[in-house]
Amino acid sequence: MASATELANQGLLKLGAKMISNIEAPVTAAGSICAELLQPSLDVFTTSYMWSWSDGMRILDYLVPPEGEELDPPLIDYEYRYNVPTDFLHLQRLKDEWNNDITDYALVGGPGVECNFDVVKFYYTRRIDPAFLPSPVIDAFTSYLAHRLSPAIDGGKRAQVMLQEYVQKATAAFLEDARQRKDPIDSEDYYSGR
Repeated sequence: MASATELANQGLLKLGAKMISNIEAPVTAAGSICAELLQPSLDVFTTSYMWSWSDGMRILDYLVPPEGEELDPPLIDYEYRYNVPTDFLHLQRLKDEWNNDITDYALVGGPGVECNFDVVKFYYTRRIDPAFLPSPVIDAFTSYLAHRLSPAIDGGKRAQVMLQEYVQKATAAFLEDARQRKDPIDSEDYYSGR
């Protein structure tokens, strides 16, 4: 695992650029660009595949309005409204208490979920803190980050090369992740331990 600054520096080095000292307090243009692009790039990278390390499952809590406020009425006459997890990035599927797929629902602002089930299992892709990116995928991610940084850092000279490197390394990482993975979506034990 690497810090956000280390990930940014690996991306910059792939472009032949100077390293930054701290992404949290950037003092250079490169540092500011890295601070702006790192998390959005990681979000895109994380949702590019159903990585085992980013899967999450929660039994949702009912949405409770802030004190003194009322909830807007449900969108399409749904009976229940739920909060989604704070680390929610992408919905994979919803299941009821008997593990049947829920297909009639609405994602609403907030963010939240509305449906007609009183127990909802929410399978989703989690937003990952850069410091918790697993070691086997760091090289693929930093190639993608370099691709995203290239227009601002080197005028786009290495953008295509970094994209090709990302595709090659990410494909290898995807295959390795899939090889090690159990049947994630349908395995209750897999999610309950995450």
